[in-house]
Amino acid sequence: MKNALFLFCFLIGFDASAQINHIDYKADCDPAYRFALDSLNYPKCFKQLSKVKKKYGKLYCEEYILMAHCYKQMGKDTKSAKFLRKAWSNYSFDFVCLNQITQINLAKINEGFSKKQQKLVQQGYGNFANLKRSNTDSLMAVLQTMTDRDQVPRMKFYTDSIIDTLAVNREIIQIDSLNLVEFRNIIYTLGYPGEWILPGNVSMVFVLLVHSSYNQAFFDEMKPVFLKEVIAGRMPPSHYALWLDRHYSMVWLPQPYGMLAVPGKTDFSEKQIREIIANRLQIGLIKNCPIPTKLLMFE
Repeated sequence: MKNALFLFCFLIGFDASAQINHIDYKADCDPAYRFALDSLNYPKCFKQLSKVKKKYGKLYCEEYILMAHCYKQMGKDTKSAKFLRKAWSNYSFDFVCLNQITQINLAKINEGFSKKQQKLVQQGYGNFANLKRSNTDSLMAVLQTMTDRDQVPRMKFYTDSIIDTLAVNREIIQIDSLNLVEFRNIIYTLGYPGEWILPGNVSMVFVLLVHSSYNQAFFDEMKPVFLKEVIAGRMPPSHYALWLDRHYSMVWLPQPYGMLAVPGKTDFSEKQIREIIANRLQIGLIKNCPIPTKLLMFE
């Protein structure tokens, strides 16, 4: 493990996007999603995203996908395909959130494209493959090792064999302690392993993220650190909200972000929904990410 960590424990250049306040960025993107998905006012969506790009100097993959969706709804397939190409040529910030929005369906956006239009999208896929960084593969290997280690004792509860529950629980505690140390080191050394370094593979960190929320000392230390990681564009807001709500649910406190962390609450009142939307915007999670958000791994 130490040898694997050494392969990627140097800081790599995180481009000018690190200078953007990504909570402000997503808050400014939020009206574009509302225009497109709530009122179907696509020109206003485009105008808002144009303002965002001018202000911050860039858009992320999910905002280009939103534009591709809009053009598809307008019957402008070539423009839709071009924006899909642009989407896959850029890093995501919070693709998990986009993937939860039922109105945006990548399969339907791609449906009916001509061969020429399909070629445009394929060019984007080719560019996406080039988004990997020099240490992405090493990081993925380490995260996979940590996740595999996490699962070994837990899987013993799902066998037909008689087990010593206390012994297995002690093993889980030991494994979680080791993983917390290594997870913490990754975050302090590289930053949170989000889309910026794991394009298309941020699900690799979910198990570690959720299990880290059980530890009160880790939570207390990393809560402000994770917020800074969101601001810097390394941690997706949906991951931060999930981690917070998961912790709060484990200590029997209300879930301010409505992420349906177990034990989940689904019968939100209108007042609670308004409060959740306001809370989410404060950490960069857009209104159109469904409430409750169903990250199916944790249902």
